[in-house]
Order: sequence, then structure tokens, then C-alpha cells
Amino acid sequence: THFFFDPDATELPVATTDALGVQRQVSQELTLAQRTSRLTWIAGVFLFDDNDDAQIEITQYGPRIQIRPFSTVDARAWALFGQATYSLSRRVSLTGGVRYSDEQKDIHNVGGVYQLDTAVLAIPASFYDFVDRAIYDAWTPKASVQFQASPETFVYVSATRGFKSGGLNVAATTPGGAFRPEFAWSYEGGVKRTMAD
Repeated sequence: THFFFDPDATELPVATTDALGVQRQVSQELTLAQRTSRLTWIAGVFLFDDNDDAQIEITQYGPRIQIRPFSTVDARAWALFGQATYSLSRRVSLTGGVRYSDEQKDIHNVGGVYQLDTAVLAIPASFYDFVDRAIYDAWTPKASVQFQASPETFVYVSATRGFKSGGLNVAATTPGGAFRPEFAWSYEGGVKRTMAD
């Protein structure tokens, strides 16, 4: 991606932002599944690799300076998962599943405030160059009960734990700015019914 912004929205050369981003991403999921008269199951592995480079130049024409943050973020993740549904009878079935996720994110941030069109720092104390890392893992289970009350009525209840990965602040000028993942339990119950033919 390449974005050019003129944030002052005038014809005058006051300020501009030039943002160049390059992202490369690969993901792969492999699964095995089987269905029998009473048991249905699926198991698999998920692999993910991501690289993001962001070069930004924020130019202020009055003082003739340019703020140049540059960040590179590498993310690698993998997960193992499995889920099975077992029919206790023609009407009642149970489902249980679990997923284990493991993620690592690395960042290299470098930047500073430079004199326009030069490699000379306008503010020497503004320079920063650091690496940081964030590692997260999570177990996310699921359980549900399904009941076929009649040929037209299906009743179910379920509980699932969700996980959203934490990350790193690409605009940070010092290390230690990682944010934590988010977790949520989701409870659901419902009735599905066929009515009026």
C-alpha cells in the first residue's frame, strides 16, 4: 500500500504524510475428519506467518523537518484443534472441542525527527532504535448439548471461550508497549423450529 495525505487540506505546503506499507502473509490449515453413525469428529493444525514493513514520512514544511518512523513486525502462530460430536441417542448429542493457540510477535522500531531532505537529525534526542517481543498462548474450549425434541424442533445450549491475540504498538518509541490478549466466554441457547410446513 502507498498512501499520501495532505492533512492541512489547503493548497499551501504546510504538512504531508507519505506512508508506504509492505505486507507478506502465508497461512495454512490441515484437517482430518470422520463421520460414523454415532460419532463425528474433526482435528487439525493451523500455521500462520506474517511480515509487515511500514515506512512513514511526516513532513512539516515550516520548520523543514521530517518525522520518520519505520517499523517491521514479524508474527508467527500455530494452533492445534479438535472437536467431536457424539450421539447419545437418536435425540440427544454432545459436542466438545478444544483449541490451543501459540503466537509470537517481534517488532523492530527505528525513527527520529530529521532535517528535511537529509539524514541529519534535527532533534538528536528524538532518535530511537529498539526491538521488542510479545508471546501469547491460549486454550479455548467449547461444549454444547443438542436435543431433537421433535422432527420439527431442535434445542441447544453451548459455552465457548474466545481468544483475540495481543500485539505490539507500531508507533511506540520505547520498548515495553505490548498490549495483552482479550478473552471472552460466550453462552448461547436456542430453539430451531420448522413451522407452517
